[in-house]
Amino acid sequence: MHLLRFLILPPPLFGAIASAELLGTASVSTNYLWRGVTQTDDNPAIAAALEHRHEKGGYLGASVFNTRYGGESGYEVDLYIGHLFTIKPATLDIAFRHYYFPTGGKYSYDFDPQA
Repeated sequence: MHLLRFLILPPPLFGAIASAELLGTASVSTNYLWRGVTQTDDNPAIAAALEHRHEKGGYLGASVFNTRYGGESGYEVDLYIGHLFTIKPATLDIAFRHYYFPTGGKYSYDFDPQA
């Protein structure tokens, strides 16, 4: 995993300089399994991710995976944002995640909360 450190210069209303991290990963695996079900028809999987972490606990990121359902190739995009809170001796992670399948098709399992 590569780690880059940089500084963010926030607007004057938010105070002094804040430190943050930008992390990136890439991987290749023999299969992409989710809850024991192949997402690539038992074929190799490629994934990439980028995440921004703030020293105060906030983070946001995106991941991209290749998919293959019923012979149809596509990809999945996972977007997330959250915040880590430390309340000794525990850490609480509150996050929002969105799983998106831009290629859709009959094998897309997008959830529509309005349905």
